[in-house]
Amino acid sequence: MLISAAGCGRGIVTIKGTVQGGVQPLSGATVTLWRMGSSGYGRGASPLAESVAKADGRFTLTFLCLPGTQVYATAQGSDSASGAGHAIVMMAAIGDCAAVPRHFAFNINELTTVASTWTLAQFMNYTGGASVVSAAGGGLGAQEIGAPPSNATGLANAVALAANLVDVRTGTIATPPNTSLPASELNTLADILAGCVNSAGAGSPQCQALFTCATPGSAFPPEAGAPCMVPADATTAQDTLEAALDIARNPAHNVGALFGLIPPIKPFSPTLAAGPTDWSVAIRYTGGAIDSLGAGLAIDAEGDAWIANSATASITKLSPTGVPLSGKTGFTGGGMLAPVGLAIDNVGNVWITNLSGNSLSKFKPSGALITPPFGILGGGLSGPLGIAIDQSGGAWVANQRGSTLSRFTASGTPLSPQAGFSGGGLTNPFGIALDSKGDAWVANRGDDNVSEFDPAGLALSPQTGFADGGLDAPVGIAIDSGDNVWVSNSGRGEGHSVTELDSSGNAISPDPAGFIGGGLHVPGAVAIDGAGHVWVANSGSITELDSTGAALSPASGFTESGGNLGFAIAIDGAGDVWVLGSSDSASEFVGIAAPVATPLIGPAHMP
Repeated sequence: MLISAAGCGRGIVTIKGTVQGGVQPLSGATVTLWRMGSSGYGRGASPLAESVAKADGRFTLTFLCLPGTQVYATAQGSDSASGAGHAIVMMAAIGDCAAVPRHFAFNINELTTVASTWTLAQFMNYTGGASVVSAAGGGLGAQEIGAPPSNATGLANAVALAANLVDVRTGTIATPPNTSLPASELNTLADILAGCVNSAGAGSPQCQALFTCATPGSAFPPEAGAPCMVPADATTAQDTLEAALDIARNPAHNVGALFGLIPPIKPFSPTLAAGPTDWSVAIRYTGGAIDSLGAGLAIDAEGDAWIANSATASITKLSPTGVPLSGKTGFTGGGMLAPVGLAIDNVGNVWITNLSGNSLSKFKPSGALITPPFGILGGGLSGPLGIAIDQSGGAWVANQRGSTLSRFTASGTPLSPQAGFSGGGLTNPFGIALDSKGDAWVANRGDDNVSEFDPAGLALSPQTGFADGGLDAPVGIAIDSGDNVWVSNSGRGEGHSVTELDSSGNAISPDPAGFIGGGLHVPGAVAIDGAGHVWVANSGSITELDSTGAALSPASGFTESGGNLGFAIAIDGAGDVWVLGSSDSASEFVGIAAPVATPLIGPAHMP
């Protein structure tokens, strides 16, 4: 019996497919269908069915489907490849087995491997190239995919996003509406894998060059196509899927060496004409009324992205796969006038700061208006800009023109006086973030400092604010799980840096330089991922710093062709980094960061 989405919802399902290396069938490949795990990240996967590909690459899988079961398939080995460990491993994400249509057939090839690996990178068993060996002596390595129950939504969204890149039914680049894909980059990555897949196996020069050059910490070889030098303490990838995961998790590593592995005959085209600066994969979305002055960005519990559009006085809602959910004109009303800041509370309501209206607007998760036509007023609102939500569902607001802070209950009642909270160095405040104690931290562009206020509105920072660590026209601010405060410096002087302060306001970053590199250039908003890495939206790129402030992104930052990346940045539960662009668009860098519990309330943490 074949199960469709409209069927009984469970039972025995039969699906068919083809496994190919490039455009050639991989006869003899062992195809396994897996249930994604639910016991932790990269843990708990279990096999549902297995088949061996015939001479034409075709296979059939029959299994018991339970609704809500996320499934994927891997193909390992072939009759033509030799070498211990079956170095050829490819993958295809399928999704909820109960939604598989009748007569479903799919393809496993290098393109489906790239799409699945990049979107699911944060949910795969990652050991930097090392296989995980079970007690029985076998190992799943990167083939094991899973998430804890607390992030089942992020896992499901990552699976759905793979279909935005590649159509698993055909094994070719997908064509979703309102979406621009980096097709040439995806083809190039598939071709790099194909060089090994279509070789004699693990010991071939093609595989050895791929495995060593993908290994984190390996050194660039002097000639194209040669193996890289691997550090003595590193473990080299053992198969093509592990190599792909190494590349996806370290997109700025050995880019030139990997680009040199494209085979003379390219099975996938068109490809990049020259090597890129990195192997991050970004999707660009338009529609839903996104405008070029979009400045506010936040992710809700379902993984939907909400955007404040200043030019059109509207807000946009995009699904985790970029589908506009807010209509052609976006959600409007509620006194929105030059909306800039946006945050989501613990029940999914969306709060907006109106820079020109000196007010707040509030919407339900459906987009229905909560606030009256003139919005929420009072509490010292004067040029409201940054906004953050506290544990009670109330809102803190930084007032740019008033150089004050405002605080409101979940129902919109002011808790701050009519003049707002002041002092503590507040001068032309931009960004605001809350720590684990509920204290509000504010980046003051006007006086090159940071302010701290307790939940009652009492200034904890000195009258001159905290001013060390390279602060220079600070605008963006975020707080990590250790209550360290990270601030972007847009720069009137040296600037173009990031400052880190501890929970007492003491500088951790160098003074006066701050942390630099990684493409930092007129940095704006800051976000922290679940691993404590710092992500910064620049003028034209995004920067990644590790928890010590070391740059992980290339010197030009991670870029997206045509997106003209701008001010706002946010991270979702799938590990995708969302950034607003200046070309009426939003960009989603897939699977590049550690997942974050959303909506963001207080310090960022892993879901």
